[in-house]
Amino acid sequence: MSRPEYIEIVESVFHKTKHVKTDQFKYVGKRVVRWDAISKVTGSPIFAADLINLVKSPVYVYSVRSKYAHARIKKIDVSDAVRYPGVVGVFTASDIPGVNDIGYVIPDQPLIADRKVRYIGDTIALVVADSLENAREAGELVSVEYESLPVYLDPLEIVDFETLQEKEHILIHDERGTDILTRYRIRVG
Repeated sequence: MSRPEYIEIVESVFHKTKHVKTDQFKYVGKRVVRWDAISKVTGSPIFAADLINLVKSPVYVYSVRSKYAHARIKKIDVSDAVRYPGVVGVFTASDIPGVNDIGYVIPDQPLIADRKVRYIGDTIALVVADSLENAREAGELVSVEYESLPVYLDPLEIVDFETLQEKEHILIHDERGTDILTRYRIRVG
């Protein structure tokens, strides 16, 4: 949709609704005071960052993240990071007992990448230390050996537009056997 088309739609909606009386609504067209507004401006609520003051000996977690958009993890070496001063532990996918999968719709993404990374920033290891600085510096010592895989930036690189079938490609989600999340037919008429 072009900008002129968008503006035309917005103006049309505004024109058709500007005469609607809002006194029948509880919130629409009215100023609404947030339930937490007064406590926030007076500094009394507790935010997540304030909780650190309630803990006697806090630890900090730093996420070591992938610099590749799509790659196989060949080897992870955390030995230097484990020996860094102040480090409590370094955790990789192999340290997670049970299920390592999370996801909004389908739990198909590992919490910590195990065999493959699927996007830049995918978590590879978690470094726990007595300070955020120590955790971050130890995280820089985690060594990861990758095998780079193709990056698909356009869905049409892997799906035929006419048939909507997957073309032959290196799967991003090889554990599912497909990179198509779901299929369904829409019929109109």
